[in-house]
Amino acid sequence: VMNRRSDSFGGTKKIRLMEDRKKKRKRYGGTAHGNQIFLDGSHYEHMPPPNPMVGFSLPNCSQLPVDRKIPKKAIGRPFFYYENVAQAPTGVWATISRCLYGIEPEYLDSKHLCAAARKRGYIHNLPIENRAPLLPLPPKTILEAFPRYKKWWPSWDTRTQFNCLRTSMACQQLTGSIGALARTGNPPPRNIQKDMIKQCKEYNLVWIGKNKVAALEPEEIEYLLGFPKDHTRGLTSTN
Repeated sequence: VMNRRSDSFGGTKKIRLMEDRKKKRKRYGGTAHGNQIFLDGSHYEHMPPPNPMVGFSLPNCSQLPVDRKIPKKAIGRPFFYYENVAQAPTGVWATISRCLYGIEPEYLDSKHLCAAARKRGYIHNLPIENRAPLLPLPPKTILEAFPRYKKWWPSWDTRTQFNCLRTSMACQQLTGSIGALARTGNPPPRNIQKDMIKQCKEYNLVWIGKNKVAALEPEEIEYLLGFPKDHTRGLTSTN
């Protein structure tokens, strides 16, 4: 219980301040204020991803070159490369960086390189000078990747790229209901368009016929990820 004694010099305020400091020391594991490491693994420091997420000195990018600072003991071999989601909880990237020589994360959204978005962060000591793209260059839009769908793609579906490719697939009931909604008008009402686009974005659906959508085929996902056809053929979900 806080001591409520007071004097003309503000004794109550001083006691309260001391109690607050004790709580902070307990929370930070007894470390000095200013070098706090939360016992729950979080950290007060925030390292927000930039906008746009275009990495460091990527080829064919208009971004100005980045002068990255790496401690001498982290330069050269052995190389390391740590990945995590870009939108990690506050403090996570600061903690990871602190454990890896204080190196600044490189944030990248793959939509700047291919037709599918994927926001990731990387902490590594790989060289970033004179980077060169892998050839052949991948398509950067949906219809560049799959021009055969252009015939059926409605003008009101303004998607040009896929969201992050996922392992979960849209069920037949969902794709059927989207097709039914697409037939409610030519074009459908705006509110219905909005709902359909939301579902198509979530599951990366493509228009394969008139008022007909479907999920991407395995070989299409392989292609978007840069793998050759049938790269994953014969593998089960448990492999």
